[in-house]
Amino acid sequence: MEFSALHISFAAFALIALGAGLGLALSKRFIYAAFLLFALLFGVAAIFIFAGAELLAVAQLIVYVGGILILLVFGIMLTRKRISGFAETALHQSIPSALVGIGTAAVLLFVFLQVDWESLDWMQKSGAVESGLNNPQMIGKQLLSSYLLPFELMGILLLLALIGAAYIAKEKA
Repeated sequence: MEFSALHISFAAFALIALGAGLGLALSKRFIYAAFLLFALLFGVAAIFIFAGAELLAVAQLIVYVGGILILLVFGIMLTRKRISGFAETALHQSIPSALVGIGTAAVLLFVFLQVDWESLDWMQKSGAVESGLNNPQMIGKQLLSSYLLPFELMGILLLLALIGAAYIAKEKA
């Protein structure tokens, strides 16, 4: 099997996402965890691009990296409380977490092995691409007409996150 530059770059971004996810799970410093979350979200956005979902990649970068993650970093950096930079974990939390992780990995592996990967090019066969189902302009029109309420609720959620970060960062009088 011959590997092209596309295969190698996909593998590189997948390894970045996996490594950052593992580092995030094992990180004991909050600021390191925030930067590892940035690498993880960036790797996932790159994988979205390889999957042909450019709109999801841009939304991932704008909403999560550009919004939520920046608020997290500002919340951590502007907090006036002198907290230790380490997250406290105990063995009684690690064992159930590991069991849940192993169980989730087993379910995902089972689903991965059950999928008929040859029949998944249904979008090309069904004409969904030509009909505008994957068209960003059509998605934008739907977002601002049929799905306006969830779109506005997402804006309110981001505003509440910003207010929460400002509340955390303010000095206690």
